[in-house]
Amino acid sequence: MAAGRAVVSFASSAPGVVHEETGWLVSPGDINALADGIVTLLQQSELARRLGTAAQRYVQANCRWETAAERCEGVYRRLLRKAA
Repeated sequence: MAAGRAVVSFASSAPGVVHEETGWLVSPGDINALADGIVTLLQQSELARRLGTAAQRYVQANCRWETAAERCEGVYRRLLRKAA
């Protein structure tokens, strides 16, 4: 995703991947659907490009150290407020 490539994955194993938004998700364990998803993106280059661009934007917005630190700090602050 960080490289601007769409993900083809089983639905239960791909955090941040939204079907037909940042990648292509299929039912867990459905190998044929997984292969079909890969073929679909290989054959539909514009779709693959659109999904890849959206995937890269997702990573840039949500997978930075600063973002992770801000979220962690928010959790700590909420816990401290509850404890007070």
